[in-house]
This record gives sequence, structure tokens and C-alpha cells, in this order.
Amino acid sequence: MRKGTKKGFTLIELSFAILFISVLLLTLTLIASEIISIYRKGYAIKTVNSVGRELIDDFKDAIAESPPAKLSSFCNKYTESETRAVCESSTNGGLEFIYQQFYTKIDNNSAGKTDENLPYGGVFCTGKYSYIWKTGFLMNPELYTIDDSFDLKFIYGDVYYAKTKDNAITDKTYMGDFRLLKINDNNRDLCQANLNLDIEASSGGSSYTDDPATVDDDDINPYYYNTRANGGTIEYKTGTELPVEFLSTSDSPLALFSLAVYPPAQTTDTGKTLYSSSFILATVAGGVNIMTNSNFCSAALTNSADFSFCAINKFNFSMQANGG
Repeated sequence: MRKGTKKGFTLIELSFAILFISVLLLTLTLIASEIISIYRKGYAIKTVNSVGRELIDDFKDAIAESPPAKLSSFCNKYTESETRAVCESSTNGGLEFIYQQFYTKIDNNSAGKTDENLPYGGVFCTGKYSYIWKTGFLMNPELYTIDDSFDLKFIYGDVYYAKTKDNAITDKTYMGDFRLLKINDNNRDLCQANLNLDIEASSGGSSYTDDPATVDDDDINPYYYNTRANGGTIEYKTGTELPVEFLSTSDSPLALFSLAVYPPAQTTDTGKTLYSSSFILATVAGGVNIMTNSNFCSAALTNSADFSFCAINKFNFSMQANGG
């Protein structure tokens, strides 16, 4: 009897089949990875644009409810004649009572260089609400290094906001770090807290009596003075409402990288004040570069995984104070 033969794949055929399946699986994996990367990038861009529009609406609402005011009128708060004269004669005279942004050197660890005059925080006082922010450069220590003394610590009544609880204040409650806080501040006190104004209590509220280099011991002063040159702490008077964190910690944490408010224009017939502003909003993750003519995410500043989460946009807008 003839022996039956068994049918099957040869070793060469089996090898080709395994190779084909491997290539197919690798291709599908790469396609899936690319789809996930595109989705992450699209989600980050959508989040930045959505939050940016919400922030513009919030700024506009705050400005619309604030009373119109000429910048020159704020210079009168400097009762020392020389200081007041400097304020009145400067191009942006009085702007510091509405807006301040703080700058310092920041080490770009990935690029191996130090960038001069990058913003690390600031304050914006509309006359209805005020805002205080830290920039994204302080939120990503793997990419950027900044002296700890420049990390803004904000005290509000019985609470404080700082990078870590190690910056303990014994008589205050730690509220965590902040990115952008919105505060009820009808008198623009947050901006004045950062100026060398000597504020003394009076029956009609705060009065501005002189402009000292340091605070006198006998002054009744609710502020700790911070200077633009060396960072530190801004302490604000006790209020009835706690600050609201505007930039929440989501899957794509966001932060301002810069915010500019330009000297407002005021119409003589209606007295309405028109502000123009711009800000750069971006994700904390990824390599955000704002040192060139355009603002972009740079893969050279981070790894490819973080780059997928990186999104940045610059918003320009105008807003009008109607005296509400």
C-alpha cells in the first residue's frame, strides 16, 4: 500500500506568512499611533482656542462693568511731585495702575541657553475685577528653570497660593498653586499692591500719602510690597469673595505665556474708554517658543510625546469700558 502524504505549509511559506502578518501589524500600529497623535494635537488646539475665547469674553465683561478712567488721573496718587511728574510725562503714564507684567531670565534647559526678559507673571486690574497670573514657564520645570524667588506667591486674606506647601505661612490656609486668579477688586488695589505706594487707613478708605522706598513701621498697611526686579510675594487685603481659578487643571493644562494690555484710548464726547490687548495661551506640556516673530511648538524643545500635547495661540482683541 502506498503511504498517504500530509498537506501543509513549507517552512519558507510559513516564514513569509509570519513576515507578512508582522508587517501588517506594524503598519496598523503606526497608523493607530499617528491617529492618536493627531487626535491629541487636535484636542489640545481645540482646548486652547475654546478657553482663549472664554478668557476674552471674561475680560470684556469685566471691562464693560468698570468705570472709564484716564491714565493720567492715576498719577495723582503719587503725591511726591517728582514721582508724579515722571508718571505724567512717560509714554504709558499711569498704566502701571491698570497693568503690570514681570520679566526675568529663564533657562531653556533643552536648548541649553538662557533667554533674557521672559515674562513670569503679572497683574491686570479692570476696575471691577483684577487678575493675577503665572506664566507657563513656571509650570514646566523640566524645560525651563527659574530662580525660586521669582515664583509668585499670592496671599489673599486668610489663604495663600504658592508652588508648594513648603512655602508655609503659619496663619494662612494653603490653597495650592495658581495659573490665573480672578479677584473682586473695585479699586484696582491688586495693581497698587505692587507699587511703592504708602497706603494708610482712613475713614473714606485707603489714602495715598507718600511714595517711600520702604514701608514705615507705623503705617496701617495691608500689603506686602513686591518689586518687578526680584519677584516674591503679593499680599492683597482681605476680601469677601475667594479668588476664582480661571485656567483649570484638565487633561491639557493651560497657562498664559504672556499678556499685554496697551494704554487705553478715551473718547472726549462720551468718556468711554477703549482698551486693546493680546495674550499668548498655550498648553503647559510641549516646547512652547515665544522668542521668535511667530509663536510655535518646537519639537526640539521636548520629546515627541509631549509635542503631541502642545498647542499655542495668540489672541488679539479690544474691549470697552462703559462705566457700568
